Amino acid sequence: MLLERFKFFFHCSLFSFLISPLSLTFILLVDSNGNIFDRILSYMIASLFWLGIICGIIFLVLTMKQRKKVLKHLKNKKYFIRNFKNIGLCSFCRNKKAALADMFLGTTIIMLIMLIVVDTNIKLLIITNIVLLGVSLITHSFYNGKNYRYIKYLEKLTKGKA
Repeated sequence: MLLERFKFFFHCSLFSFLISPLSLTFILLVDSNGNIFDRILSYMIASLFWLGIICGIIFLVLTMKQRKKVLKHLKNKKYFIRNFKNIGLCSFCRNKKAALADMFLGTTIIMLIMLIVVDTNIKLLIITNIVLLGVSLITHSFYNGKNYRYIKYLEKLTKGKA
């Protein structure tokens, strides 16, 4: 039950953080200097962006608290618990999902460099690349991070495979 709750908070945090860069795609639909409807829509997009970040932080804090509860519960049952030290932003290719996220991140960085070198002014390409860069950075951080590594480790541990 504790592990399932830990995984639930982790996925809610990931989803909440992904809302922020994905909300930027709606910028293409509005003209902030246009009519009242466009201005209201641009405020709604900005609110969605910040709401994603705030909810992501809240769920991330809940995830970390739940991780500590799970680890404390397993230590009381005399399980050996590994200590993962590196944060996700500074780690690379820790597992299969992380390797895919890292390749995605590398691809979006190369795309951004190409857009800068070519000096393109196509708004659609620039915003799409920013959105993809945000999504790839978030997935890189989450799948290389402590919480995901603990989820995988604890799943093995509770099944008796660690």
